[in-house]
Parts: sequence; C-alpha cells; structure tokens
Amino acid sequence: MRQVGSVSIRQQEQLRQRFQTQREIPMSQGQPARLYVSVDGTHVHEQEGWHEAKMGCVYGQDEPLGQHKCYVGRFCTSEEFGWHMWVAACQYGLREALEVVYLGDGAAWVRVEHDRHFQRAIFIVDWCHASEHVWDCGKALWGDGTTATKHWVEEPV
Repeated sequence: MRQVGSVSIRQQEQLRQRFQTQREIPMSQGQPARLYVSVDGTHVHEQEGWHEAKMGCVYGQDEPLGQHKCYVGRFCTSEEFGWHMWVAACQYGLREALEVVYLGDGAAWVRVEHDRHFQRAIFIVDWCHASEHVWDCGKALWGDGTTATKHWVEEPV
C-alpha cells in the first residue's frame, strides 16, 4: 500500500513541475457542473517535533468520471501545497467547471492559496470554524457564558 502512495505523490509532483517549468497545464479528465476544493492543515508529531501537514481534497461529479475524489497531502510550504491543489483541480475540471467551491478554515495561508489559484471559486468557511468565530464574537459583545451570548449565537437566521 505504501508503494501506491509513493507512486501517486511522484505523479503529482511531476505534473506540478511540468507546469512550473514548461507551463504545461494538466489535461482535465471531466467537466463537472460544480467542483469542490477543500483544504486544511493539522499538526503532526514526528521524531524531530511538530510539523504542519497540509491536506486537501478535490471532488465533484460528472458524466465521464461519475463521482470522483483526489486527495493531496504534503509536508511543505503553503505555496507549494497550493500548486499541488491547483494541478489536482485542473485534472478534475477546474477550468471547465461551471462553479467552483473552495472550503477551508479561514487561516491566512488558506486564504492566500485561494487568492493565488482559485479566485473565481466561492470561498466558504467550514461550519466548525465559522461557528467558533460566531461564539467568539458573541463572547466579545455580551460576555462568556451569558444568556445574551447564547441567545444571539443560537438565534435562527
């Protein structure tokens, strides 16, 4: 199983390098009406300490491919990771998609890569992080643990 992952990583790296050196844009395998690009980071402890692993998924549905997903994971800079996500998205119809949705937690690097590679995509902050920000705002306005904060946060829209 480890060999399959290594082959996939090598193939993704070759596509990224071909674009950056020869401006060869990866061919699309489909034309989804809507393509989703989701990115996040998490900290992973290794022998030499904690490192951020960046992860992403490109997914959609169209006639030739049916439902498809492509996962990308790297220990690298956000800029390099953004290029890997862009290459994967191109392969699954980024340029052909009628609509592109970019999902993330709103971290600075997530926004930078959205602006660099996915400007036409609708940016959606994932529910978990959006909810945290709403609670933080409520606490700043009415105080932590107050009834006013709870009512404001939980009020139906």
